[in-house]
Amino acid sequence: MKKFIEGRGGDVYGAGPFTVRVECTYDKDGVETPITWNDEDYLDVVLDQANGFSAVVDDLLIGSTCEVTQETVTGGAAETVIGPSVIVPASGGDTVSITVTNTFRAGDLLIVKQRTGAFEQFGAGPFTAQVTCQWTVDGVLQDIPVPGGPTVNLNAANGYRVLIDLLPVGAECTVTETDAGVATSTSYSPSDGTVAILENDRLNPAPAVATVTITNDFDPAILAKTGVDGDATSLATLIAVLLLGGGGALFVAGTRRRRRS
Repeated sequence: MKKFIEGRGGDVYGAGPFTVRVECTYDKDGVETPITWNDEDYLDVVLDQANGFSAVVDDLLIGSTCEVTQETVTGGAAETVIGPSVIVPASGGDTVSITVTNTFRAGDLLIVKQRTGAFEQFGAGPFTAQVTCQWTVDGVLQDIPVPGGPTVNLNAANGYRVLIDLLPVGAECTVTETDAGVATSTSYSPSDGTVAILENDRLNPAPAVATVTITNDFDPAILAKTGVDGDATSLATLIAVLLLGGGGALFVAGTRRRRRS
């Protein structure tokens, strides 16, 4: 048996291991009779990185027919194609092979920031969001490491948009904003911030991309009641930057002013 991995997500998600089920029969007095292994009429074979994704079943009767009837552990592949059955050749003949091909399809997640209200005064950001993704592999729901890390920054430099690529098709990802600045309200589209990853082969001129939009509203009336001022917010940001990069200079300047007074 030989395993082949295809698809845009194959390099990331196609490491296996995989398990295929082999069944063989032979002609016994005109009756197709199953070959057994430990009293079972099938043999489960593991294909993984350790064996180079190939395995040999030997000591089979000459002329018997073998096939891979199913792949019991797919590693989360979106599609499995099993090659045709083979007939075991005479001793010294060529080895016959059955191929099992898994395709791992991948897509992207786009996170978009929308700002409404008095965002020009209060909503420059940056903003921070957390991304979590889960994927069902052979019936088990498991977490997926997010390419590039689970924390994304949405700011003026990236146009308040972040694209996370190479996520497995069918995975569900949830985006949660963790720093909304001084926004007075936050909403998501979809409303729960969760989307299923769609296939994107990057060949389609208008590829389907799962998108989560985070909308922050900056209500000037509410912000006025809280005492937040746009200019003051900008000044506080500037002071924070200066303190990190030149705190000593600010301290000296402040000391000099006190002495003059």
